Amino acid sequence: GEMQRIGLARAVYNNPDLLIFDEFTSSLDLKTEEGILENIKRYKGEKTIIIISHKLSTLKDCDRIIEVVDGKIQEKNNVG
Repeated sequence: GEMQRIGLARAVYNNPDLLIFDEFTSSLDLKTEEGILENIKRYKGEKTIIIISHKLSTLKDCDRIIEVVDGKIQEKNNVG
């Protein structure tokens, strides 16, 4: 979990307009994951954030969810 937190800090340090997170919560406990997701929500409306995850709970606050099924791309309804 510490490596994910360091990676997240590095990602936001330079204040980029676009953030891409790929399975960044995979090694985190639930409490730490929830805390990080709460911090990411602060950027909503200010930055473009792309989150790649197999866990739907990680995506619950996303505006759009794009899913790849059998090699085809489809948009899902928001799960939140």
